[in-house]
Amino acid sequence: MTNRPTENPDEDQPPIMGSWNRLYILVMVLHILFIAIFYFITRSLS
Repeated sequence: MTNRPTENPDEDQPPIMGSWNRLYILVMVLHILFIAIFYFITRSLS
């Protein structure tokens, strides 16, 4: 027998967005958005 704790599905959920895939997509979209904003700021001020 293994002494593995019972898995609770509520503990595996991310705090926002409902699923880990949605949270990862949000992080990637924000990352791309910040890169684009900083790129345009750099181009306009150089």
